[in-house]
Amino acid sequence: MAHSIRIQLDDLTFEALNCVADAGRRQRAEFVRRAIVNAIRRQEFGQMRKAYKAKPEAVPYFDSWTNWEEYQA
Repeated sequence: MAHSIRIQLDDLTFEALNCVADAGRRQRAEFVRRAIVNAIRRQEFGQMRKAYKAKPEAVPYFDSWTNWEEYQA
């Protein structure tokens, strides 16, 4: 299901949008949709980075090169 929202832009932002996205309604709308999705992804990735920094994953035994001698044939 698709939802619609209405936003207001100041003149400067509106003109800048028209410069980067064709003035046709669909092109501007697609540009705004992609910008929203990208902003959400950046926020989510930022939260993931913060969580990993707070509690990093332990390095599994087989990922450690400190015991490489054990794997030599």
